[in-house]
Amino acid sequence: MPFNTLLWRVVAMTPSGFVEGERSLWADRGPMRFRAYPSDVGALREARHVPAVRRLEWFTHGFIKAREREGRLEVADLRMGAEPDYTFVFAVARREGGAWQATPPQQLRMPWEARRRLAAMWHRIWQAPAPDPAPGHEARDEA
Repeated sequence: MPFNTLLWRVVAMTPSGFVEGERSLWADRGPMRFRAYPSDVGALREARHVPAVRRLEWFTHGFIKAREREGRLEVADLRMGAEPDYTFVFAVARREGGAWQATPPQQLRMPWEARRRLAAMWHRIWQAPAPDPAPGHEARDEA
C-alpha cells in the first residue's frame, strides 16, 4: 500500500471471502474496523486441481480472491493491491460441462483506479474513520 509506513493494510480470510482494514499509525485509536468482501470460494475449491490455482495458493499462502466471469475463473493475489485494484489478476480456467478446465494462465489488465484514491489514502493517514453507526445500523461495504 502506498505510504505503508504510516497506513497499514490488513487482510484476513473468512469462510465467504476476506476482510480488509487499515491502521493509521498517526490517527487510529481503539479496535480496527474491517470491510467484508466476497470471493467465490466454491469455484476456487472446485478448481484446486488446476495447476495455476495450486501454484497461486502456495505462493500467496491462501490470500486469493476468486470470481467467475464470462465462464472463466479469475484469481487475484490479495497481498498486492487493495479492493478492487490488484496488481496480479489471472484467468486460469474455463468452466466446461460443469467442471473447471485449466487454461494457460493469462494476466489480466484490470482498470486500475488506485491513483484516484491516493488523496483519500493521504487523508486517512491523518484522520480516523467516522465512528461506527448506532447498533442495528451497521455499515457494510459490498464488493
